Parts: sequence; structure tokens; C-alpha cells
Amino acid sequence: MLGVWRNYGEVQMTDMQNLDDHFDCLNWMHENLKIIDKRGDLIPLYPNIAQLRVHNTLELQRKAGLPMRIIVAKARQEGVSTYVEARLFHEINRKRNRRALVVSADAKSTGIIFAMAQLFQAEMPKWAKLGTDYNSLNKIVYQSPHRSRMSIQTAGQEVLGRGGTTDYNHFSEVAYWPHAKKSLVAALHQVPKTTDSIVVLESTGNGMGGDFYTRYRDAVERWASNPGDYSGYLPVFLSWFDFPEYQIPVRGNFDFEHTEAERELVALYKLTNAQLNWRRHEMRDECGGDLSLFNQENPATWEDAFQASGRGVFPQALLKKMLTRCNEPQHRGVFERDSDGKPRFVEVERSRNCWRIWWMPGQGQEYAAGADVAEGKSVDDSNQAEKSDFSTGTIIDRHDPRVVATYRGRIDPQEFSEQFLMACEFYNMAWASPEVNSVGMVVINTMKQAGYPHIFQRQKHDDHYVTEDAPQLGWRTTTITRNWMISDMVNVIREEGMLIPDADIIHEMQTFVTDKDGHRDHLPGEHDDLLFSLMIALQVDLRSTRTTQPYEFSSTQEPSRQGADSGVELSMAGAVDSWMPGVDEEYQEYAE
Repeated sequence: MLGVWRNYGEVQMTDMQNLDDHFDCLNWMHENLKIIDKRGDLIPLYPNIAQLRVHNTLELQRKAGLPMRIIVAKARQEGVSTYVEARLFHEINRKRNRRALVVSADAKSTGIIFAMAQLFQAEMPKWAKLGTDYNSLNKIVYQSPHRSRMSIQTAGQEVLGRGGTTDYNHFSEVAYWPHAKKSLVAALHQVPKTTDSIVVLESTGNGMGGDFYTRYRDAVERWASNPGDYSGYLPVFLSWFDFPEYQIPVRGNFDFEHTEAERELVALYKLTNAQLNWRRHEMRDECGGDLSLFNQENPATWEDAFQASGRGVFPQALLKKMLTRCNEPQHRGVFERDSDGKPRFVEVERSRNCWRIWWMPGQGQEYAAGADVAEGKSVDDSNQAEKSDFSTGTIIDRHDPRVVATYRGRIDPQEFSEQFLMACEFYNMAWASPEVNSVGMVVINTMKQAGYPHIFQRQKHDDHYVTEDAPQLGWRTTTITRNWMISDMVNVIREEGMLIPDADIIHEMQTFVTDKDGHRDHLPGEHDDLLFSLMIALQVDLRSTRTTQPYEFSSTQEPSRQGADSGVELSMAGAVDSWMPGVDEEYQEYAE
């Protein structure tokens, strides 16, 4: 993954002696620019590891003849902002008629960054210093005939960059911007697509969700799918242990015994006792013993930098572990009918609007399937900015608990219902259900018309089982059943009771949180469609007839439960439905 810089080998630099003409701007910075270090001394700018790696990433794109675009997830005080400011200052000093723009989260942080440029200007050698027409709190403008300039803005303004073309752009602490998406769209539209142009988006983490998190995650996924493609935004990440100064020697007579967590870090990253000792001191003295806070401020992986704001519903440490076990599906495709009417799987070369299959159906295996159907308001899956819901399906193995296939796409509900039906037939006539609160009735009707024998049935009373033609076919999510299905899924994850190879499901779990009001839902801008199709599949498995023994999780809810407020009971034959005619108008509309 390009976001973890260790895999960059082409232009990685470790010291100034390795610099050649290709790195001329670093020499220029070192000879002409000064900074104030952590001790308060005025010194020449000498790039550290973080600054070199940011520089090298930009150079990969420049060498390839591409616009320079990177997105940086960082820990605090790595010097990334200092390098980017120096790079922009270098560009406007050495090239005429160029414009640079600097934006940060608030007036204070933006001012601190821009003060670096003012210091650069003030301390430049006289022979290299250009004359200015303006050098104020928000801009530096050089005299004619040079006429290049640098401007400053604060992200608190809803619309940025209305001043025309900006060639070089430094957008800092983007995760903390109000109106981040709207502001970035406006500003980025003014950046030319020339090979000389630069955009650096950088930020410390501010929880999962939000525009910066989405952009960074998308950049990582794109690079993983297309390694060696340097176009677009390249993700850059540095862990705390990439910095040599982050270590404290262990006293010679001190028995430094590793904790279980430290043993895992040593196994994964080959950390030394001095590095682990720094970690202990930092966690105790700066983070109050809070491991989550330490991981966010000093991440070991890019995922650590984006910990969920709000309390994660699912155990984040286990999700991180499960993510390492995810892999690409063995097959991608759609189902079609053979001449005899049986479903046939056809491979396709796309990642959306298709089934992703990790395991084909096995002889004698039993399966359960759940579907969460989108309302069909948008079917433009090529639009990356599209935020409408997906139609999703998940199929799980009931013998060997694991996710075997998933579907995620934006297609017409009727087309999705046909795909879901054929997938269920293909997987040995799986027990199946969509969520029927809304357009899920389209899937129910399709399955009924096909005479599908294994549609999940729920019941209104423990002593009354509905017939196949009754409206109680399918899983209906109410306030009560929603809590049940979430709690059962949490218990499965806690006991590591299911293999989930689909990283998209794990990502949805990571951004599914309990908010300040106690409501469990996805973060703004995120999705939970795949997660809910999985949770429906789990409920179908738990409550449908089987020839094998059900899950034996110690804390999964019993098959028969009494709702404290509903006065109804849930049995293995089906989830209780407290619905009465006329209560759910949206449901009634689709039922008719």
C-alpha cells in the first residue's frame, strides 16, 4: 500500500548527500529558508524523514509528467506543514506569475502556518530576496515583473478560492474543516491540471467519517487496486516509529518485560525496547494512560489515525484484526437464466453492481441470505460523489459461519430482486429475506411469484404462524428488532464467530457508532447497507429451519425472548412483528 511509505523504493532519500539535480528545490530550501526549531533556535531548513517522504511522493508524480496531488494522514508535529509551506514558497519565488493558496481549519492555525512564509521572506539572503508590493497578514505579493503571490484563507468561510486560478495549494487539517466537502470542491475547481500544479491535503485524524477520511480511504483503496498508477491523489502516511527521535533508552538494570500488546507490536513492526519505552512514557504522561488517544495522536497504521468519533458499536480492536484477514473475492459476476430456467453465474470485470464471491456453494451446504434494498432514486454508480444508498445482499454459510458472497450496487429494485432470487437459488435454495420496511416488498413479490420455497417468515404472536401468502413474509426492522439484530451481530464479532472476508463490511462496522443520544447508526457520509444485509442474513440463519445445530455463542440472545415493552415473543420460527395495519404507511404503500 502506497499510504505506508515503506513500499516506496524509487526515490526514497535518507540524507542530503543523496540529493542530485532532481532534488534541486531541497537544496534551494536548505540554502535560503530558515525555521525556528523546537528549542527556539533559528536554523536552516533541513528536511526530516516526514518532509523527505512528502517531497518524494510529489516528485514521483512530477517525474511521471502528472499534476502533483497527495493526501497525507499524519501524527502531530511531524513537520509536514513546514515542508509544504516551504515548497509553495519555493515555487512562487522561482517562477513568475504563479499563485499559491494556504487554508487551514481556523484563523489561529492558518495564521501559524502563514507565519512560516513570512519568516521565510524575512530571513532570506539579500541576494535571493525578491521585492514585495504587499507583505501583510493574509498575502505576500511580489513586485513586477515577477508578480507571483501567496494568499491565506480560513476554512470557516463556506466558499474558498474565489480569487481565480491557484497553482499551488496547501489545505491543512482538512478533517477539522467545517463544510469541508463544499469548500474543497470550490477551491479545487480553480487548480489547473498542469504538471506544474500542486495540491496537498493533510490532516491529523478526527474520527472515521467526513470528507477527509473518505478521500484518504478512497486513495488507499485506489492505490491497492492499481499499484504503480501515480495519477490522482497519492496517500502518504507515517507511523510514530518511523521517527528516530521517538525512543527513550531503557536503563541498564531495568527488567523491561513486554506486555501482550507490546509483543504484538514487536512481531508486526520489529520495534526496539527504546521505542516501546517511549511509547509507555508518551501514553502515561501525554495521553493519561488512554490507549485510544495515544493511537489517534501517534498512529501505527492509517486506520489508527481515524478512530471513530462516538463510541464504536463493534469492538474496534477486533475489527482491525478482522480487516487483516480480508481479501479479494475469487469471482465477480452476475446471474443469468439458462434455457432451462436455472441460474448461471457469469463473470464480469467490475467491482460494483455485481456479486462478489469468495466461496462457491458446496454440496450439502446450507446458506442464509439477507438483502437491504435501496429505493432506486439514483442508479448512477459511476458517480463517485453519489451518496444515495446501495442495494446490498449478503449470503452466509450456515455450516461453517462465514460470508461467502456479497452484492453492492445502485440498480433498479426490480433488477436487484431478480439477482437476489437467482443467487439464493444458486446457493442451494438458501433461506432468505429482504428488509421489507420499504422497497423490499419488490423482492418479496418477485420471490413469491417464482414460488421460492425458503422465504423467511416472521410471526405476530408466538402461537400464530402466518401462511405463505400473508404480509408477514420477510424481515421487518422495528425499534425492537433493530436492537436485537445489532446486539446479535456484536456478540458474533466479540466471539470471533464468523469469517468476514469483505473489507467493505468491516469498514461499515468501523463507522457504525453510538451517538450522544444512545442511538446506533452510521456516521454522516458513511453507509451501513452491507452491514444490515449481513445482520438480516444472521437473523434468518438464527430463526429458520436447519438440519445442523445453530450458533452456540455464549452471549447471543436466546431463540425465544420476551420484549419488555412489546408483550410479544421471538421464536426460532420467526421474529415477532408488532406491526398492525395502518401503522406503517410506507410499508402499506409497497404492500399494495
